Amino acid sequence: MHTLDIHSATTEDILSLENIRSVLIRLEETIVFQLIERAQFARNARCYSSDGFPELKEREGWNSSWLAWFLKETESTHAKVRRFEAPDEYPFTDPALLPKPILAPVTYPELLWKHSVNVNDQILKFYVDQIIPDITKTLGENSDDGHYGSSAIRDMEVLSALSRRIHFGKPPNTSCLHFTSS
Repeated sequence: MHTLDIHSATTEDILSLENIRSVLIRLEETIVFQLIERAQFARNARCYSSDGFPELKEREGWNSSWLAWFLKETESTHAKVRRFEAPDEYPFTDPALLPKPILAPVTYPELLWKHSVNVNDQILKFYVDQIIPDITKTLGENSDDGHYGSSAIRDMEVLSALSRRIHFGKPPNTSCLHFTSS
């Protein structure tokens, strides 16, 4: 599988079918691997409930789920090193809750139209409501192994991979398109 140096590649190289195919295959393999890793743990439903960990509210002032808190904490670190400045990365956490990057901006090539579509809230809901129950059902619907940190790490890895794959090649914001009638 080839890897493209985005800093020296031409627009034609980046948008070539060979490169797109390679990226899609790599993203899909990552998703499968991460799902297998997450399936090693119980469902741990309390990780997805806003009242699952009262200590988060007491110690952190956090009123959402363990997973949402874990995502915010992890994405805060990632935001500082400009992960979400990349055109193919989107946080699950509200960007207003994330710090600004410490590092100087990177200039990315403009390949397509700029867009503002972010479906991570839908990805997260589908993941929690559909995928988690499905991949952990052999361990039992109400299974809880106490490995909340490990579950959250795997959840974050799966969600990140799903987000990158789903957002890859998404259509541009249609407000950028100009249609003419013939």
